[in-house]
Amino acid sequence: MFLPKLGARLIFSRNSLKAKAIIMTIETTNKKLSSSKKFLLICFLLFTTLISIFGFGFYYYQKQTVIEAAKTNLSNLADLKAHQIGHWRHERISRAHLLSTNKLFLHSVQHYIEHQDNTSRENIIQALLPALGQNNLNGDHGVLITDHLGQTLLHVGESADWSRRSDKQKIAIIRQNGKPLFSKIYLDQITSESCQRNCDAPFKPHLHMDLTVPLYDNNKLTTMMGSIIFIIDPNTFLLPLVGLWPTSSISAESVLVRKIDDKVIRLTPLRHNNGEEPLVTIKPPKGIDTPGKHIKDGECGVIDGYDYRQKKVFAAIQKVPDSPWYIVTKIDQSEVLSFMTKLGAIIFASAISIVIAVGMIMWLWWRRQQAISRALHYEQELQNRTILSRFDNLTRHSNDIIVLCSEEGDIIDANQRALEAYGQPLETLRTHKLCSMCDIGDNGCNLLWQQLSANGETKFDSHQFRRDGSTFPVEINATWIKVGERKLLQAIIRDVSERKEAAQQLLHQAQHDPLTGLPNRTLITDRLHQAIGKCKRHDNQLALLFLDLDRFKNINDTLGHAAGDQLLVNIAQRIKKSLREVDTVARFGGDEFMILVEDITNIADIATLALKLIDAIEQPIFLGQQEIYVTTSTGITVAPDDSDNTEELIRFVETAMYRAKERGRNNYQFYTSDMNAHTHEHLKLETSLRKALANKEFVVHYQPQVELSSGKIIGSEALVRWQHPESIRTPVSR
Repeated sequence: MFLPKLGARLIFSRNSLKAKAIIMTIETTNKKLSSSKKFLLICFLLFTTLISIFGFGFYYYQKQTVIEAAKTNLSNLADLKAHQIGHWRHERISRAHLLSTNKLFLHSVQHYIEHQDNTSRENIIQALLPALGQNNLNGDHGVLITDHLGQTLLHVGESADWSRRSDKQKIAIIRQNGKPLFSKIYLDQITSESCQRNCDAPFKPHLHMDLTVPLYDNNKLTTMMGSIIFIIDPNTFLLPLVGLWPTSSISAESVLVRKIDDKVIRLTPLRHNNGEEPLVTIKPPKGIDTPGKHIKDGECGVIDGYDYRQKKVFAAIQKVPDSPWYIVTKIDQSEVLSFMTKLGAIIFASAISIVIAVGMIMWLWWRRQQAISRALHYEQELQNRTILSRFDNLTRHSNDIIVLCSEEGDIIDANQRALEAYGQPLETLRTHKLCSMCDIGDNGCNLLWQQLSANGETKFDSHQFRRDGSTFPVEINATWIKVGERKLLQAIIRDVSERKEAAQQLLHQAQHDPLTGLPNRTLITDRLHQAIGKCKRHDNQLALLFLDLDRFKNINDTLGHAAGDQLLVNIAQRIKKSLREVDTVARFGGDEFMILVEDITNIADIATLALKLIDAIEQPIFLGQQEIYVTTSTGITVAPDDSDNTEELIRFVETAMYRAKERGRNNYQFYTSDMNAHTHEHLKLETSLRKALANKEFVVHYQPQVELSSGKIIGSEALVRWQHPESIRTPVSR
């Protein structure tokens, strides 16, 4: 349950403003609760997502583990069976080789071939019976002895027509390479026909294979006199070995196959017999990943593919050593992954249970927080009403802005002056913090709270934000106060806009000429100092121009000081119009103007500017009905070429201006180093001249005046000569 919304109507017979404040406070509390609810919902969704991701990740990991374990087992089993079959083949060949190299046995065979006597026959049979083994454990139906042409001489073993077992082509092959030879696995059709002739019950054909070993003459080891053929029954060892599976499984099976060109032949029966007999030659279908496809390509390994039933299986393929056979072990993927289905159900159920449990806990916690929030709200509202009543009586009509804040800096109340200054109603102010109304930033706010924590009070200047975004300067005194059991922050904020404006005005008056409004000597001196520093940093130049109006004193004396002031105002306006916005012009003295031009690239531009100023100033000026003409003498110096010192530059530009006056006025002169020497010499002469009268250094010489027609002296001319101590006589020209 939420607290009452803004739409709830609270009716008070008195003080409607307080009723609105209470409604706004309730609405603020509702917003906070709503935000908390959204936060909890987001947390719940994130938790659910994490649980889902974890469950899926665990399931996927377990699935991969099970699949890898199944593939490893299949691969190991295929390797084991391939090596066992290879060992069995090797063992059969070794035993046959031992018999075929026995000299007594070879002698009996040779004697029997030559004489066909019963003694040799019995000796041969006695030698072959151990090879068959007791109870036929070796898996041999019988043994045949043939001559070198493949004709059957005798047989030992089960009763059957074994004479047809001899394969002359096979005899020819072993006679050529001299090595034992295994035949292909085949269905015993010959035995079947014999049994059908001699047996009452029908005989079902089964698999057989032959091992043919050459027999050599004892006297001529390179001459083959015959062969011995072992008729092997694969059902006694080979087929059980292939079909054996180490664990209980409803789908696992092993199959022995052989590759023939682009086809494969299944050599052993299928566990899941679909009506096919063994020794069926098949061509692997295209586009389907089957073990037969890999065997056809001569590849071994573990695959994910399909078997002869078109079911998805995991299969391992391994070649039997020293044979054309491949062993295939496989198992249905559905059987391997059956455990994962159960595990997935368990993980899903566990995840759902955890999510429901956490959801219930969060819901109960939310209900409890709701109840606590309502209780705190009503308690805080009661305290606020008490505090506001007291605060209202004390500060409501103060001329200063007074704001009352909580320990966290949230504005609780403000007086009428604050509402007028900020341009915001009390309800809106209560949604702000004190620091958010100042321009001190996060660092300044942190420093403010540190000072309050250390000293209990602080004083600082800042700018406050109005509702329209504008600011006004203030001086803030903040201190902690205790009202009842609560610790509150009281901020007395004084608007110092008028004081700041007065200070700005005084500063402007101190740096500007009251008549023309131009910067005065102090301001342009400071700007010149800053401009010199800028020149040093950026390696460029500036120019300083000094203008002095010619014979301005005559205008003051004849037209009066009011006319002179008007003239100066007009001259100042003309100079400003002739300059760039970034240039500075100042009234340096009575009729003196100084111009600062920065970032110059060509000295010729300064000369052009000087001519422009001279032309602008000498234009006629009307003062009432009087037309006035004024000229100016201009001195120019360049920094840092002439100097990088402020005082020296001002002195140099004055020197250049005086040189312009000496040159007839109404012109400009750039400062040169010889001007400085001339000035020093002139100053020294002036000083010595003042001392010459006191020291009686002046001497009078009389020069007669003669009438040329009569030659008589008619008068004399008195000439004063200066006898300087450091020179014989100072010339009149000086």
